[in-house]
Amino acid sequence: NFSKSPKENWDLSGFGIYSYTGTQMENQTRRVYISSNETEDATTATDQTAHLGLAKFSSVYKPNDRFQFDYDVLLKQSDDDEVENVLSVSDVTDEITEVKKQQPVSVSQNANIYYTSQNAKNIFAFEAQHIYQDEDPFYTAIRDNFAFIDIFPVDQDQDIYNLNQGKSTITNKVDAKLDYYWVTGLKSNLNFTLGTTQSHQNFDSNIFQILDNETSLDFADSEFNNDVTYSISDLYLGLHYKVIAGIFTFNPGVTLHQYGTKNSQLSSTVKDDLTVLLPDLYINAQLKKSENIRFNYRVTRSFTDITKFAEAYVLNNYNSVYSGNRDLESALNHNLSLNFFSFNMFNFTNIFGNVTYTKRIDALKSASEIIGINRVGSTINSNLEDESLSANGRYQRTFGKIKASVGANVNWSATNNIVDLEPRKSESFTQNYTSSLATNFRNAPNLELGYRYTVNNYDNGGRATTYYTNRPYAKLDATFLKSFVFNLDYDYYKYRDEEDTINNTYSFLEGNLTYQKKDSPWEFGVKGTNLLGTDTLNRDSTNELYFTTSSYFIQPRYVLFTVKYDL
Repeated sequence: NFSKSPKENWDLSGFGIYSYTGTQMENQTRRVYISSNETEDATTATDQTAHLGLAKFSSVYKPNDRFQFDYDVLLKQSDDDEVENVLSVSDVTDEITEVKKQQPVSVSQNANIYYTSQNAKNIFAFEAQHIYQDEDPFYTAIRDNFAFIDIFPVDQDQDIYNLNQGKSTITNKVDAKLDYYWVTGLKSNLNFTLGTTQSHQNFDSNIFQILDNETSLDFADSEFNNDVTYSISDLYLGLHYKVIAGIFTFNPGVTLHQYGTKNSQLSSTVKDDLTVLLPDLYINAQLKKSENIRFNYRVTRSFTDITKFAEAYVLNNYNSVYSGNRDLESALNHNLSLNFFSFNMFNFTNIFGNVTYTKRIDALKSASEIIGINRVGSTINSNLEDESLSANGRYQRTFGKIKASVGANVNWSATNNIVDLEPRKSESFTQNYTSSLATNFRNAPNLELGYRYTVNNYDNGGRATTYYTNRPYAKLDATFLKSFVFNLDYDYYKYRDEEDTINNTYSFLEGNLTYQKKDSPWEFGVKGTNLLGTDTLNRDSTNELYFTTSSYFIQPRYVLFTVKYDL
């Protein structure tokens, strides 16, 4: 990295990073398919390697207090390889090798200009961003059985099925916005916004089969080859008025958008134009200096990207293929949030609460046909509304040298999808509760004892299941002999489902000891991870198609010795 100032009012900086990551994973997953009532048990071994390079350059020019010009550019390139060996057991047993390779490149540029008039009543802010991305994922699936022989013209007289897919997505996107603030008084201002978003994408894909004699069988029909261009234009003009009245700050506004989308494929073009006025509102009630209530309401439009429009088939993974929908339209989103914050410096009481509600109209939803454990998917605009509601809160208070804390996080969502041509409603209700007591000594070891309790309830089309996790934990931090620091973390998990078909217990213990003399640049340490030798941990999830329970094999006990020198 570097930092340089050619002039007193001009700063330049930059950095470069290279990283290599090699990861090996193994997990066992059970998926219970709701529509077909079939169960898949899959054992997956994954070997990943990732090379990542980053380079960033930044410039800040500020000749005076009224003008500033910022510019930065970020270059990112990676080389990723992944090999997955899957043993899938359902009504058919299949051994699959999936290989994924890609070398994506992206360049992101940002420019910001700020200007304030001499009387400070006129403020201009210009922001612009350009993003270029080139993604080229290549996918190979080698397997004994191929589930989609009724869709793809594969040669079935082969010992194995070797399917390959090349994809290319190139994105150019420009966002630019000019804000003008007219300060109309000590407690009010008007904000005029003029902006645009221009995005253009190209997407190509092709699928072919490698035969036993190592020749290629190309799937030449248009339903297996994508050649799509997609562009979206958003021109908008916004007006906001901000005023402070007593303890209240009001900032209502409206934004007029002119949207235009166009996708070209299969020798034809589909266009969609929309003019819409979208409101938003912000209210802040400043009850005390460190206590407030804030309310936000915003209506937005959301668009998807080019891959959802491409109508030719693509391979998602070994048991999922996808075909897009060129007639997709935007979705309308209503977002509301209300939060409360309070901090008392005298007794160190910290209270925070937040409630968020979202409603999606004409949402972009999946439409799937299930064949056993295999899926043929697409995307539609649903005329059924999706909703989500989340609430979280935290209370902390210090009693002398003891800090007490309780917290809760609750999330509910209801989504609608199409499965086998029938609408299906999926609901999830997740609850997370936490409580803890911790010491706060300056010259003695500190101990934190806590308890976390999680309930995940899923209901898909009337079929429900619930998972429970009990998790007590302890943390110890100690400094001794002036130069030694010792940290110890312990977590215990009890994981089960409502039917008691799953009932697992496991725990983790990690320790870290470091030694560093005062004012010394040298630090020596030893760190132990997974000291109890735990083999697996559990996760659960759901979607409109199936319930999932997974066991992840984790890295066995290991010890690291570290040496650090600060330049």
